[in-house]
Amino acid sequence: MVKVFSEDGYHTFYVRKAMQVHSDVVAAVTLGAYSQFHLKSTKRKVLSLNTITHISHVMSSFTKPDHYFVFEAILELINKTIEEEDSPVMYPYFEKTLQTLTIKPYLALYQLLQHIIHLNGIDLVHHQCVICHQKKAIIGVSYQDGGVVCQTCGVKHQVIPLPKDALLAIVYPHKDEFIQALSIQQLKKTIEVYRLHLVHQLQVKLVSLENLNHFQQ
Repeated sequence: MVKVFSEDGYHTFYVRKAMQVHSDVVAAVTLGAYSQFHLKSTKRKVLSLNTITHISHVMSSFTKPDHYFVFEAILELINKTIEEEDSPVMYPYFEKTLQTLTIKPYLALYQLLQHIIHLNGIDLVHHQCVICHQKKAIIGVSYQDGGVVCQTCGVKHQVIPLPKDALLAIVYPHKDEFIQALSIQQLKKTIEVYRLHLVHQLQVKLVSLENLNHFQQ
């Protein structure tokens, strides 16, 4: 069984000989392949492959270990956080992420995370303290309350301190020129903050994102 993510959403169908090394369909159904599928429905209403055309492969343009680590994280994110009904909306962002992956992998992942969080309706309150609403002295994040927390409220609530790099990326206005200027370290720290937010809100385990945080160039 092959699971395909497309502009029409998710499709799962049966492909014969997909596990045979010398089969002519292997390249088209490997992880990260761009392919065109023509499907047919069996008498039991099960989708089966009619014809297939392999177009290209995402990993063919990878030149750095970062690309592979981030690509793995992207696939796990899409698979575990995007529901069937949201997949047509999410696919353009996913496609754009793959197109920019080889240029700025961590920036591509950061922006995809923002889209996923927004799509799920669980945006972190980042412009003011989620508890008292003041905009100064932000020190950390409360995943239970869904946003950043100031120093005063941090005394009374369970708060995870924000690293300086992530603090800059999350609290400052999300303007494109600022995002483009973020360093890899800032992006990694922010990605970790978003990972913990998704884990808490969606109750998912994101192994690739957790490993990515420990990966050193």
